[in-house]
Amino acid sequence: MLRSSGTCSLACLLSLLVFTDSSIFASDLVLDRTTALTEERPLDEVMVDGLNRFCLRELADSRQQRAAQWSRDFSNAKVYAAGIARRRERFRHVIGAVDARRTVLPTPISLQRFELVSTLDRSSIVAQTSGVTVHAVRWPVLDGVTAEGLLLVPATLRAGVVALPDADWTPEIFAA
Repeated sequence: MLRSSGTCSLACLLSLLVFTDSSIFASDLVLDRTTALTEERPLDEVMVDGLNRFCLRELADSRQQRAAQWSRDFSNAKVYAAGIARRRERFRHVIGAVDARRTVLPTPISLQRFELVSTLDRSSIVAQTSGVTVHAVRWPVLDGVTAEGLLLVPATLRAGVVALPDADWTPEIFAA
C-alpha cells in the first residue's frame, strides 16, 4: 500500500542515495584533465601576484606594440598633435572624460569664475600671513558639478602652482 506522495518521494530519494556510488560525494573530487588545488598561500594573494605579473609583462611589451601601431611625426609640435588627436579622443572616451569642462585653461584667473565661499558670519579667508592669503573657494567644473578647495593668493606672484592633495586629505590639512 502506497503512502502519500511526499513519503514515497523521500523513500525513493533515500534508496537512490544508498545505492549511488559514494565517490561522487567525496570532497576531493577532481574532474577529468584537472588537478586538485593544493596552493598553500591565500588565493587572493596568488591572484594579485598573477595580475601583477600580467600587467608588468603587458607594460614591458607596450612600447614595441605602440611603435608598431602608431605612426608619429615628430617634425613639429602641431603636426605631432594633429597626428595623435584621434587617439587622444579615443582615450578620453575610454576613461569617461567626455564632458566639456566649464573651466578651461589657459584663461586669466579673473575668468576662472572662482566663487568665494563665505557666510554673513564667516569670511572666505581661512588663513593669512604677510606672504599669502588663503581663501575657501568653489568653481564650476562641468555642467551641474562644482569643485571646492583653497585658493592661495600670494602677496607677490612668482609662479603658478596646481597642488593636488591625496584623496583623503581635506584642503585645510594640505594647506597647513
